[in-house]
Order: sequence, then C-alpha cells, then structure tokens
Amino acid sequence: MTTEKIYTALFDLKPHDLIVGISRQGILNKIGSAFFAPYAHDKAATSPKVELEILKKFCRIKKHTSIFGLIDIYLLEYL
Repeated sequence: MTTEKIYTALFDLKPHDLIVGISRQGILNKIGSAFFAPYAHDKAATSPKVELEILKKFCRIKKHTSIFGLIDIYLLEYL
C-alpha cells in the first residue's frame, strides 16, 4: 500500500481495533520468494518500518507476535 492509502484506511476504520500483518521482507522472505514468487516484494510501496511508524501515529500496540521471523502480527487499538 502507498502511504496515502494507509492513512485513508486508518481514517475509515476508526474506532475499531486492528489486526495487521507486516512482512519483514528479510532474508528468509527473499529466499522463499525466490522459490515460490520471484517478484513478491517488487510492488511493495512502503517499507515495513514506515508502515509501523504510520500505524503508531494513530494506534497503540496491544499485542505483537512474530511468525517464524517472516511476518509481524500486531493487535492495535486507536488512540
């Protein structure tokens, strides 16, 4: 998603809690994509770090879980 689309979605969803999955786009993801989907991260418009920074402007992290170092799952509530 682009930064603008993330902001629009956050305004539209308020005041519900959110469950968000953010790919780490790390070495394990890149190895997996080489086998299964070579262009998996080519259209990633926003880095995982920027996505999380945007979410933190509007939400508080209630819970965080990482799955095999591939993806971070967040339970968020609006401020």
